[in-house]
Amino acid sequence: MVKFLLLIVVNFALIVGGLTLGGFRLNLSNSQPVGLYREVSGGWDRGDLVFSCLPQKVAAIAVERGYLSTNAVNCGGHTPVLKRVMALPGDRVDIADQVFINGEVVPNTDLQEADSLGRGFEMASSGPVADGQVWLIGNEIKYSWDSRYYGPVDQSLIMAKVRPVWTF
Repeated sequence: MVKFLLLIVVNFALIVGGLTLGGFRLNLSNSQPVGLYREVSGGWDRGDLVFSCLPQKVAAIAVERGYLSTNAVNCGGHTPVLKRVMALPGDRVDIADQVFINGEVVPNTDLQEADSLGRGFEMASSGPVADGQVWLIGNEIKYSWDSRYYGPVDQSLIMAKVRPVWTF
């Protein structure tokens, strides 16, 4: 029985490894629909889905709270996040009861005071997006922990633009 379970685990690892080498990425987080995504060529822009690392300080909080796992070989040991690029350098982001970018409300960005376990959130500061930074938001899911709580992310942390292949 142990050999059978080991065989299943090894085969699963080989399949996931092969998919990753083929430009496919598996999302198991709650920030976007769970499923299979494929890297697409070309640069990313506002509205694009991207896999991104987080700044180490932010990632440490996410790991401590269980939002991210530490089983990844990239991103300094934590798993990347899957979010939409919502604001670019020169845009103005305002945080109120929702997120506003250049005066327009971003749908489904009601701010939460705490996560599902009652742990409080700090809110990011309003202001212009600096050169070399972006705001990443997961507004498809109500309780996404994203830039509205930790602020902008350096563009160099973006790993890949992706499109959903199969999600549920």
